[in-house]
Amino acid sequence: MGLSNHKKEMIPNPLAEIDTDLISGTLSDFAPVEIEMICGSNCDPVWNQLVNRHHYLGFQRLLGHRLKYFAFIQDRPVAALSRSAPALKLGQRDCFIGWSADQRKRHLHQVVGNSRFLIMPWVQVPNLASHVMGLNIAQLAKDWKRHFDTQLLLLETFVDSRFFKGTCY
Repeated sequence: MGLSNHKKEMIPNPLAEIDTDLISGTLSDFAPVEIEMICGSNCDPVWNQLVNRHHYLGFQRLLGHRLKYFAFIQDRPVAALSRSAPALKLGQRDCFIGWSADQRKRHLHQVVGNSRFLIMPWVQVPNLASHVMGLNIAQLAKDWKRHFDTQLLLLETFVDSRFFKGTCY
């Protein structure tokens, strides 16, 4: 799913001001949440700016394959996500999967990492994080296949327990 014309018009200028008025309520109070891949669109610099400003790790240009997304409620960005190439070697992952070094070399390109996930600070909607994550996962395999001609087998993520409980996962 590419960025709709409607969303492209939403942010005509990369330096546009984003409406940061509070969004509060339950998921059922709002129209359906929409997930849009924004790579290469005029929303891309806005994603970078919002993640740099509001994500505890900030924005860093990722190496290798990557896709970036916004989640929208009523045409307002409420979450930013990015998926990217995974860590080359990760003992716990490799042990969990049970693959050999040779198998890791053959299949690592079929693993994708959750490199950023941000619910905007002006959004207070219980369960939104899990909902957005689920919507994105449902679309991710198709997007990754279309952009990188690769069938995904695994999505990995890390949670810094100093800051987060990881309950949306």
